[in-house]
Amino acid sequence: MVAGSTGLLEAAPQVSTLGEDRMTGAVTAGHVAGSKFPTLPVAYQQIIFDAAGVDWMHGQISAIVASSADAVTDVRDAGGTFTDMDPAAKQVILDTQEELVDGVIEENVRTDLQASAEKWAGVVEELGYTDDGTLDELDSWYDPETDFRPLATRVFEEAALPHRPA
Repeated sequence: MVAGSTGLLEAAPQVSTLGEDRMTGAVTAGHVAGSKFPTLPVAYQQIIFDAAGVDWMHGQISAIVASSADAVTDVRDAGGTFTDMDPAAKQVILDTQEELVDGVIEENVRTDLQASAEKWAGVVEELGYTDDGTLDELDSWYDPETDFRPLATRVFEEAALPHRPA
């Protein structure tokens, strides 16, 4: 996402991916969120919480996928390709990520997140969102008009609202 908006892909268009594995945002979120949120007055906590509602979530998902599609176009325009990362390098990255996550979350949280990922993958499928091609063709099969609000509504109502500050 960042590479596509900085021009990096014009200079370095050969992209290695983690294949079906993914990096987690948990480490970043854990460090960025900070410890001050719970010290705010409840009304302010609620305003911040409510601002991350359905339209915001839809916008976040749309922006991530659209910028990824733009990055694919940038790679292709620069004569680049997508390849799977060297397995040894990939394993180092994934192992390091696990160590970092272990330092931020407890094991039961990891287990809950893994179970939750399975549930939400099912919801994505149930709502009719599909993966219609490979990453290196994302810009040709992704529809930028895709409405992620139904997914965002389910996530907000089922996963977020029970944690609204009260």
